[in-house]
Amino acid sequence: MAGWAAENDMEGASYTDIVRSDKVKAMVSDYVDQLNAKLNRWETIKKWELLDHDLTIESGELTPSMKVKRSVVEDNYKSVIDGLYA
Repeated sequence: MAGWAAENDMEGASYTDIVRSDKVKAMVSDYVDQLNAKLNRWETIKKWELLDHDLTIESGELTPSMKVKRSVVEDNYKSVIDGLYA
């Protein structure tokens, strides 16, 4: 993201500000659309959200070997996940 931000007039902005920007949302949306074009209808991504921070070991969301602790992530982001299914 830092490289992208430097190329898109957002150098020096915080990670949170970068991922919340309309430019980043449009960029990710384009990538999702490109991926969806290669998938069958039932496989496509319908809704998505960007977190304004990385998952970390310190927050308990990752193991020391960088594997996602799904139950912790599900608990921490329950409202976000529920919003995807609303």
